[in-house]
Amino acid sequence: MSEEITGSVITGFLEGFETISLKETSSIQLLDRYDTKYTFPFSELQGVLSSCREEYMVTTEAGWQLFPYETWYYDTPDKALYKAHHNGKSHRYKFRIRSYTGFDLIFAEVKEKYKGKTNKQRIPLTGYTGIAACLEDPEAVTRIEALVSGCTPYHFADFAFAVRVDFSRITLVHANREERITIDTMLEYADGRSSRSVPGLVIAEIKHQGPVPHLGFSQILKRHGIHAGSFSKYCLGSASLDPKLKYNNFKQHLMLIERLSS
Repeated sequence: MSEEITGSVITGFLEGFETISLKETSSIQLLDRYDTKYTFPFSELQGVLSSCREEYMVTTEAGWQLFPYETWYYDTPDKALYKAHHNGKSHRYKFRIRSYTGFDLIFAEVKEKYKGKTNKQRIPLTGYTGIAACLEDPEAVTRIEALVSGCTPYHFADFAFAVRVDFSRITLVHANREERITIDTMLEYADGRSSRSVPGLVIAEIKHQGPVPHLGFSQILKRHGIHAGSFSKYCLGSASLDPKLKYNNFKQHLMLIERLSS
């Protein structure tokens, strides 16, 4: 890549966008929704964002437009959640604890996927300096257990740490309809044994009400030759770090990760 990928470079791509506050963005919850995901090289990002300026606003808070995230994903020891996604089960779950690094916000989140539709349930965990500190508090663990056992067939004790995923996120909101776009860059994966940095990979996701996104961002990506695929950051991170995992259905995305890894 001819240009170093940094936060300031990415923020420069956002010049000229109308802005929307984090509070206003959060009011468009879309917790019960459809998700459509895309992967593409960083070299396409500036052109994609340039095509979005007329229809979308960029989330901006305290001078931030590129927000750092730290996410810990959990799974059973035999990777039941990973396998359910890889094998294309229509009813599946993911569990994670996510820190919004710049704002000292932590959420425990369950994502349930059923027949293509996503339902996300989450609880805030406030007053902690990081995810590790949160997990040292028995009260926080009790609240996490209530979330997991209340929303899934599992208990928190059934899970073990699987993969940490760090990335920086742009969030776009459509000016006239309930459609939110997240664009994740500068990804790093780690599982306690190995790690991988993939700065040249961009993962975009459309969160929308109808089952198929026909308007706006999906058409912009189509014009750039970028097409949707079924995957998750958790699954891609797991498969790229653990060669023992079955990965056939993620092979195309893993080849892109391999090509774009630093």
